[in-house]
Amino acid sequence: MLRVSFHQVLVSFSLTALLVCVHGKEWNRYDYPDPQKDLVKCGLDGIPSWICDPDNVLSEEQVSDVHSRLDELNSGTRCLCSSCDASYQGYKVAVAVMDKVSYNGAAEHLDLVANNFARYLRERWFSSGCGDNVLVLVTKETPQVYISAGVAARSKLPDSTVKSIVSSAQAQLDSKDFEAAILTVVNGVKSEFEDMDSTVLAIIIAACVLGLLTVVLVSVLVCLKLRSMKEDPKPTFFRPDKTRESHKSLAKSETHYDPNTDNVYVSLREPKTAEAVV
Repeated sequence: MLRVSFHQVLVSFSLTALLVCVHGKEWNRYDYPDPQKDLVKCGLDGIPSWICDPDNVLSEEQVSDVHSRLDELNSGTRCLCSSCDASYQGYKVAVAVMDKVSYNGAAEHLDLVANNFARYLRERWFSSGCGDNVLVLVTKETPQVYISAGVAARSKLPDSTVKSIVSSAQAQLDSKDFEAAILTVVNGVKSEFEDMDSTVLAIIIAACVLGLLTVVLVSVLVCLKLRSMKEDPKPTFFRPDKTRESHKSLAKSETHYDPNTDNVYVSLREPKTAEAVV
């Protein structure tokens, strides 16, 4: 019968803890906490947020700074969905920070596993909305940033833009300045979303100006037409057969006989006054 002493168990536990401290904890996508639900594990003093750092890669102050920046992005942009309630203002960007992603023996496919991890968290954390959301995944042991964008967000975050944003933070990742790297990525995403809002606003303004010019042009044409009609009223016409000029020619003749003189004479009967017809 195998007997394990308390000392052996303690040594084994200590070695495991030491390995975790040295190599960092590995997370699989199913166990990673949700910052809207697992408030204690995500390390923001029990406040719902869009940043989770269960391994304390960042300090409390740094987590608070990132949280504030994410709130600014959400409140400073417009909701793209067809139906938006008060709690779903604009774009939502979440940040997941961890020591290491569990690759389950597939370390050669590091990027693929990490990208799938990010996509899974985004879809789980943002179960509602129309895809105007982004998740930024940051790993400490192998300093990397992975970005997963929803359907609506991808209209402004194609692969080329994502690569450019990640590249801009690479130097900060290499020096393990994770807060600076995260803020660089968040600011890069924010600028793309603000450009979209500016474009939409410009289209709306252009449409309004075009509509106003159309109304003004139509009004001017109507005024000119009314003025023309006032200066040149419809003329009054007379029937040709009843004008004064043809009065005499239109008189009817009558023949009379005078028995006293045995003479015959012709007289003209005056017609009625011509009538004006409008």
